[in-house]
Amino acid sequence: MSEQVRQLSIRLVRFSENAILLVIGLATLYAAGLEIMRLLETRKVELGDLFLLFIYAEVIGMVGAFYKSHRIPV
Repeated sequence: MSEQVRQLSIRLVRFSENAILLVIGLATLYAAGLEIMRLLETRKVELGDLFLLFIYAEVIGMVGAFYKSHRIPV
């Protein structure tokens, strides 16, 4: 494989990874916002709601950690 093709492949993978993680981050923020709005409307918080918000916070934290270290924390 030529060096130019290899470099293009690496850039394509990095771009794809960043784009997908950006979509994941934005979708997570949107979902968390909807959940918070639902909690405010119903004025009722259950344990499952707290777990869901915690999962949203973890996903956002993982996306942020990737952008700082360029590694996906698993």
